Amino acid sequence: MFIRQTKKANSKYGKVFSQYVLIQAYRVNGKSRQRNVLYLGSHKFLQDKELRRRIAKALEEKIYDALDFEGVERYYDTLENEYKKQVDKWYARYLEKQKENENQLLSKPANGKNATFEEIDTSSIATGQCREVGSEWLCLNIARRLKIDSFLQSKGFVEKETNLALLSIISRAVFPASEHKTAQWLEQNSALSELFDTMEAAPNRFALYRMAERLSKHFDAFTDHVYQNTMELFNLKDTLMIYDLTNTYFEGRKLASILAKFGRSKEKRSDCKLVSFSAVVNKYGFLRYSRIDQGNISDSSTLLDMIKKLKEKSKSGHLDKVVVIDAGIATEDNLEQLRKNGEKYACVSRTTLKDYQDYFSKDMTQIFDKRENKIEIKLLEPAGKPDKWLLVKSEMKKKKEHGIASKFEQKFEEKLTIIHQGIHKKGGTKKINKVWERIGRAKESCKRVSGRYDIEVKEENGYALEISWTKKTPVEDDRCGVYFIRTNLANQTDQQIWDIYNTIREVESTFRCLKTDLRIRPVFHQKDKYSTAHIHIGLMAYQIVATIRHRLKQHDIHSDWSNIVRIMNSQKMNTIQMKMKTKEVHIRKASSPEKPLKQIFEIMRIKESPKPVKKYVVYH
Repeated sequence: MFIRQTKKANSKYGKVFSQYVLIQAYRVNGKSRQRNVLYLGSHKFLQDKELRRRIAKALEEKIYDALDFEGVERYYDTLENEYKKQVDKWYARYLEKQKENENQLLSKPANGKNATFEEIDTSSIATGQCREVGSEWLCLNIARRLKIDSFLQSKGFVEKETNLALLSIISRAVFPASEHKTAQWLEQNSALSELFDTMEAAPNRFALYRMAERLSKHFDAFTDHVYQNTMELFNLKDTLMIYDLTNTYFEGRKLASILAKFGRSKEKRSDCKLVSFSAVVNKYGFLRYSRIDQGNISDSSTLLDMIKKLKEKSKSGHLDKVVVIDAGIATEDNLEQLRKNGEKYACVSRTTLKDYQDYFSKDMTQIFDKRENKIEIKLLEPAGKPDKWLLVKSEMKKKKEHGIASKFEQKFEEKLTIIHQGIHKKGGTKKINKVWERIGRAKESCKRVSGRYDIEVKEENGYALEISWTKKTPVEDDRCGVYFIRTNLANQTDQQIWDIYNTIREVESTFRCLKTDLRIRPVFHQKDKYSTAHIHIGLMAYQIVATIRHRLKQHDIHSDWSNIVRIMNSQKMNTIQMKMKTKEVHIRKASSPEKPLKQIFEIMRIKESPKPVKKYVVYH
């Protein structure tokens, strides 16, 4: 390195001064190149050529990690104190610059203390066997931090089986696919199997099938173990229990299945048989309990059994938590039973209070959601009701309801237009009674808005001649954007009740992660035991994902899991091959993490890459 002096002239006064830049020289394909390393300013003492040379050497020693080869003079030690302080300032500025732009790599020699020097044929250097390793390395470290390996060993898994079980769960988290595709991914795209000492090659799909079935038998105990460890790991207190139920669909006829039933699909796939599964999470998104049911089970029928199961798991035999549920589960019978059992709850009401419009202008509290949308709330204690009712008026919900209504109005008018065109088309429906039947079916399919229209049909001799319709003058509906939250919690403000209920977003986020990021939908397995194992492995993988995302959220990183995997997959495992005079060396090593990836490793407190492997092939 050297310091370049550049003379400048002030255009206004004609004053000449010098600026100084630290330069590194290097070669590319035999041609000399130079790069600017650091701007040093216009210090007068840099005018001294000899001092400039010594300072450049001192900065070079700092940047090259203070090399200390034997017999080599350290220029930094020969500088006066005032120049040492300035060199330290420049070096600190260089480090800041490197943090801001890590892609601008600076050529550095090997560290003299730890370096191993070999004579190689540079033309023989080759790389190969490139595999993804970043996401796998992250998930493996978190799995071990949650002591999943210790749990499996306590259930009778030997080391080789434990490693295969961890591989199965991590594979689902990083590359959610069928066992067949997972086996291909492990062999051709991932370095996950290399992270286990007992695994000489990637397992086949049959080994993954067997392990998934075996892990499924320990699912409840696995959930309890991971839940307790996450609570201890993050030092969290559990006061809420958020419960919901969803379903997903099967591909195939599933003729011999007990689980697969036709029902109301929450994904609008009522043409397929369904399987339902429920989840209990806390306000941090950690899974506490889950159960798989038949696809046609009613949401409300599962609540009390879930409460009973959680009480059995509790050391005290009591729930001692606030149950948060949505309107689909909050039937009057369920709420009455919760009150009899002494449980606390918060839910969306299925009904509304009479004359609630009287409260709209009476001291309603204004709050704002995460997107700064205005919401008005007011806590009511109606006479003769066992619960407190929180009146909620949301502008965004009102706009959403208007949007849905507009969509149905458009659909209804399109149906009426088709009926009208059929009257004037050859072979179309013209008989008056058949026309009214078609209009009735259109009203039934769009009953939300059909009452907003006046429809007239002109007829002659039992045949329709013309259809006309007019939209009634819209009347502002006070019910739009209004709903109620019910709770039997005492001594809570309207804001506190609102915050408690909104934790239900966590279970919605859990289902979204399971279905979208971890792809438990659709289910392709034909046997129930494999379908159950498929869902259970997805839920096990979710618990590792939830742990990682919670830690990142604490550091203001709110990316979804798919985006985290995309960032982590930028780290690859490569084999570097080099030939020498008498041998060939193969080094299996992970690439250095870039800035976003390095940030995640620092937050998770994980080493940036697994230990490299070095192999020699000796020529005989």
